Amino acid sequence: MLHIRQASDGTYSALIDSLNQDAANIPVKTVNFADSTLRLDIAQVSATYVGDLSKDGKELRGVWNEGKDHNLSFKRVSDSERLQQPIPIGGDWEGSFDEAGVQKDVHLHIDTASCTTIVGTLDIPQDGVNGIQIPKITFQKGMLAFSVKPLRLTYSGTLNDNDSKFDGVWKQGHPSSLTLRRALHPFRVYQRPEGCRGKSS
Repeated sequence: MLHIRQASDGTYSALIDSLNQDAANIPVKTVNFADSTLRLDIAQVSATYVGDLSKDGKELRGVWNEGKDHNLSFKRVSDSERLQQPIPIGGDWEGSFDEAGVQKDVHLHIDTASCTTIVGTLDIPQDGVNGIQIPKITFQKGMLAFSVKPLRLTYSGTLNDNDSKFDGVWKQGHPSSLTLRRALHPFRVYQRPEGCRGKSS
């Protein structure tokens, strides 16, 4: 979603929401609009956008560049308040699953602020797994999913209506039910992963 405002002096400002990346209010460094062409510089995610406004003023068609070019169109909406806002899933989550009669704890930290994608870390204390990195977590239409190749595990879960837990399936050899709930306290001081491009902590 793209939110553009024009000040009384004629200058423009803009913010971008990325629903897929659970990121709201990403600032646009520069906004230029001239001869029906909009140019945006989104320094926080190392991206640019150039689009042409249609004659009826209802659509922008252009190219988003974030390392690669992607066609991207924005359509004007009459009431931006009705648009779905990103759900804040960043932070610490915890749960447990049953493995052959043994309950194992899972601690998941979701980081939506450091990289241009959602990343995280995972702890399974009973298995001696502490702080293993998850390079990519997806969150679309209320569904959370990630995999950890070194552990040969996957997880997918659906966020409930009040955004307080994910009900899903943990698969590491055999599938097990796993509900992840928001943790009241962080497990450790989270270290921003190295090699992330774009957002800064």
